[in-house]
Amino acid sequence: MNAGGARPQGQGAQRGAKDTAAIGRRGEAIAAREVEARGWQIRARNLRTPAGEADLVAGRLRGEGVDEARELLIVEVKSTAGRRELTGRVDRRKAARLWAIAEHVLDASAAQGSVGWLGAGDVHTRVALIEVRIDAAHTEVAWRWLEAW
Repeated sequence: MNAGGARPQGQGAQRGAKDTAAIGRRGEAIAAREVEARGWQIRARNLRTPAGEADLVAGRLRGEGVDEARELLIVEVKSTAGRRELTGRVDRRKAARLWAIAEHVLDASAAQGSVGWLGAGDVHTRVALIEVRIDAAHTEVAWRWLEAW
């Protein structure tokens, strides 16, 4: 602050960006715990691909023997603080980008063959939006499955 009590230009904006980044990191950590609690194993965070970035990439095996199925989960995390409502919104362009990221992950795994973490063969793929609202009283987490467009 200067002698008149006013902030130098840009200082408040920098602090706001840092607060937003901290909320985002906290929201992603909470979302990762939620994903793991549902039986998924986190394979990557903030994965950058030619199609874009996925906040979380997870995988799991379901069933046993001939009924065993491999699953891939691509997650977009939206975090907010305070009393702001969760919106459940991802536009078509972002949803399409998330599905393209899933394709990229599957293609990369197929290129590795049986040594890749997804292995070879069929993989059930899901894309989700996980919203995290953080306030002083509690944390609210909402999932929404995104369909391919």
